Amino acid sequence: PLRELPGWNFPGNDIKKYTCHDLQQARVLSAREVGTDAERCAVYNADNGTLVIKGNASKYLPSLKGEASTSHTTFYNADTQPLVDADVAELSAPEVWLPRWAYVCATHAEKRKVLAQALEKLKAAERAFLRREREADAKLQDGKEWLRGKCSHLAVASHLLFPEDAPWKHFPWDVQLRPRSECEEQLRKAIGLRELDELRSLLAEAAKKGLNKTNSQVVFNASELRDLLQAEGAMMRRSRSQAGLLDAQMMPPQRQKTDRVVAALGVFLEAVDNDVPSKAPLAIPYVAKLTETRDKFSMFVCGEEDVACSQLILQTVGTSEVGVNDIETEQEREQEQEKQQEQTKEQEIEMERYVDQAYQRDGEEPVRWAFCALAQSKGEPARPAPLAEGTFYPASAFRISSRSPVAFPDYLCVSRNHFNLELTGERRLKNAVM
Repeated sequence: PLRELPGWNFPGNDIKKYTCHDLQQARVLSAREVGTDAERCAVYNADNGTLVIKGNASKYLPSLKGEASTSHTTFYNADTQPLVDADVAELSAPEVWLPRWAYVCATHAEKRKVLAQALEKLKAAERAFLRREREADAKLQDGKEWLRGKCSHLAVASHLLFPEDAPWKHFPWDVQLRPRSECEEQLRKAIGLRELDELRSLLAEAAKKGLNKTNSQVVFNASELRDLLQAEGAMMRRSRSQAGLLDAQMMPPQRQKTDRVVAALGVFLEAVDNDVPSKAPLAIPYVAKLTETRDKFSMFVCGEEDVACSQLILQTVGTSEVGVNDIETEQEREQEQEKQQEQTKEQEIEMERYVDQAYQRDGEEPVRWAFCALAQSKGEPARPAPLAEGTFYPASAFRISSRSPVAFPDYLCVSRNHFNLELTGERRLKNAVM
């Protein structure tokens, strides 16, 4: 019969391998495979249910050359009964297995001690992980607060750009930020054109989209330019009103328009009729047309002399040999001649048409200068400070590119903010401010 050696595993050479569901099945298979062969043994692993048939049992079993293992059971032949050495060959089984049990217990205690140390390290690692997780959450919250502050400063809805559940959901935020970018681009173009009405409408639109002087440099520049253009416009209107007042004082009194004057001007107005007749119009004698026109404006036929003159004209036209068709042909000929003359004039204008130049706008930013410098003098000989510093230059030196200057008096000067002589290329002149 086979012997069992629980808690011991021997290396040996693997010959066969079986899968066993329990220890009883392992005993049956071991008895069949090992039998009376002293060179074989069977090792059953209860953890994975594997039974391995091994060779060279007489080499390992007598001296117990293996390892202690609580999950293994070794089946061996009685002829290969394990012995520790020759001194204990006559010991009983309890005397042999008691030291082995003590060894296993001591090993188990040592492993438990090592396991306790490992558990302590694991707990320390868990505490460190929780601490780092709290620090990361606190850092994340600080970052969110900083981001909310920045978005509030820029008048941007942070919850629309960075949702709590998915902060990068709307990246690269084209839909959310494109309207603001397009509005700023339109403002840049309006600043270059210096159009007051367009600046007003675009600034109102920018305010609806959350742009202001604080969060947009473009809006700041546009607002400053708008205020400047409004001030210039108010100054020009004030000067025009003063000039109009002077002109009104110097001009003779004008007569008030009357209804008769308005009616007299209506003689030269002709009604435009776009109705298309459904049949060919009837030919109306020219005398009848003249008579209808005279009766329409009968209020201007005053006195017997005017009536007699109109009757004479109607009689002359009625008795004349020239027909209505000849008159209309003459009118068409005159219209064609006028059309040819207009085409000739258009061709002459086309030949002299002004060629648009590629105007440059770089380097036209104004340079600030102190108003009190007008009362100061510098240099030898003493000259006004603006002329000595180059802020102003004589008006006689003012000229546009590829053109000659005008001989202005010496007491007239031009600011470099109005036109800088050092600039090259085609330039547009700025409005003159006096």
